[in-house]
Amino acid sequence: MLKGFFEFYSSFNFNNNQQSYHVFSIRTNQILTIDKKEPKTLLTNVTKFNDFINIQDPFDLSHNLTANISSGTLEKFVSECHASNELLKYGSLMHKSQTKSWGLM
Repeated sequence: MLKGFFEFYSSFNFNNNQQSYHVFSIRTNQILTIDKKEPKTLLTNVTKFNDFINIQDPFDLSHNLTANISSGTLEKFVSECHASNELLKYGSLMHKSQTKSWGLM
């Protein structure tokens, strides 16, 4: 399950088009597509949207947990998810460096 989390977020296309927002609904386990022209819909009660990522709070449906995430923070998150996915995928094949006692080859 953890590997699936890292795999999903490392490969998800966060480069959203200019027409809609993507809202991850934890409560319904869906990715909702919301038209930017009509953000108030029956699909979500979220009041503040982010162009990069939107995760609906499962307890307060009007709260976007990622409303203040910057593009740089999102890039770092995606990079760390990719690295974690690779580590889980190839971890048993990785071995310690012969020349550096602190790192992996």
